Amino acid sequence: MTTVADWAHNLRSEADIDANVRALHDSGIRARLYFGGKVNTPPGFGAGCSNTRCALDGTP
Repeated sequence: MTTVADWAHNLRSEADIDANVRALHDSGIRARLYFGGKVNTPPGFGAGCSNTRCALDGTP
């Protein structure tokens, strides 16, 4: 079994994170997203995306 690691650098918003996760999901491949923001990204960047997995697999 193969898993792809998607290293996304310099994402500008949480919408960018969600779009990356959605694209990986829609592709049907087994993947993990590792991401980072810009140099001046505020602390907690990405914390608002915790519901992405639930949205993709339909759990409440």
